[in-house]
This record gives sequence, C-alpha cells and structure tokens, in this order.
Amino acid sequence: MTTKGAFVSADTVSKTYPKFVLTDFSIQAAANETIGLLGDTGAGKTTILDILAGLISPDGGSIQRETDNIGYCFAQLPFPQNLTINQLVHIFRHLAWPWQDRVFADYMTDFALPRHTPVARLAKSKQAALNLAVTLAHNAPLLLLDEATENLAPDDRPPVLAALQAYRQQHQAGVVLATRRLDDIQTLCDRFILLKQGQTVTTLAADAYRGQDLTGIIQHALSDRRQD
Repeated sequence: MTTKGAFVSADTVSKTYPKFVLTDFSIQAAANETIGLLGDTGAGKTTILDILAGLISPDGGSIQRETDNIGYCFAQLPFPQNLTINQLVHIFRHLAWPWQDRVFADYMTDFALPRHTPVARLAKSKQAALNLAVTLAHNAPLLLLDEATENLAPDDRPPVLAALQAYRQQHQAGVVLATRRLDDIQTLCDRFILLKQGQTVTTLAADAYRGQDLTGIIQHALSDRRQD
C-alpha cells in the first residue's frame, strides 16, 4: 500500500551508476497534485521517474504504487517516427491499454497536429505535443512527464499546458513533472523538489512563489546547500 492519499511514494530511494548516484530521494504524489522535479541535466530527474514507473529498481529505499496504469511521457519519442499519426493510431488501438480514440482526436485538434505527416517531419514542438497527446489519451491516474514541455514553441504552449491542467482536474490525477523550466514550475506545479547531482536540495511550495522570479530563490537554496 502507498502512503495514504498518494498514488506513488518513494522513501529514501538510492541508485548508483558508475558516474551518477541518486541519494536518499523521497516523494509522495497524491491525487490532483503536480510535483515538479527541477534540476539541470544530470540532476537525476529521469532516474527518479524510471524508478517511480518501475522501469528500474532502486538499490535502496522503498517504492509503493497504488496504480499500475501510468502515463509516462518519455523525453524522447518512444514510437516509430517514419509513421504518420494516423498510422500510429491504428497501432495504439491494438495495444493492451485503455486507448481513447475520441480523446486523442480532440487533442489532435487542440494541438493542431497533422494526421498525414510522418512524425520525423514534424517540428520538435509538434513532436512534443504529440508525445503528450498520446500520454493523455489512455486516462492514466498517474502521469510521469520527463521534460515533456521543454521543446514546446510559444504558440503551442498555451493549449498543451491548458490540456495538462484540465486532465489533472478531470481525472484527479497525480502528476510528477521533470523540468528545467522555472515558468512551468510556477504555472503547473503545487510544489517542487530542487535536485542537484542526485541529491535533494530542498522542497518548496510553488504557490508561495507565483509571479515571483524563482532564479534568485533557487540560487540561494543552492548556495545554502554548498555551505552545509
């Protein structure tokens, strides 16, 4: 069982690779809550998401999940890019997940995704929007988003971010968003965990910093960590 009210929780999880160590990471992702994992490349964000998803096992600590229906939006597109979106939809219909054709069609319209263009020929922003649309189209109660909003162009950001917020509210979903974008932390997250080279620097409530410049706050937190 997970901690009460949490879709997924991790308690003092660790993972060691030859050139990277994740140390004593803890999190609880509850229904209708978005938690940000904020950090540069190499901070440990993807490792954490892979552990939460059950793709890799931690070396220490414990993981508990309330659901196996997880929407994982990988940083890289996980499907063949030589196919068109229509061809991909035909494949998705035959997979063993609760694929929602009508829901996906609505996202295609909202995100202005072309049906007949090979995925490889789409702009990176449209590829990112497609990746999220696929993730959202099977009604998972837990979303793990690996830098899913990083490549969105300015014109694509409003409809995609609005869709993420609406999905969370409609499905009472728990969301863990790995990102390097401070604006997405402020727009999407209830709280966020600042990571540095596999270590948790601090956890902050995003609501307390709406409309503020987070850069100085982050730098101050990192400076305090170096002095400890």
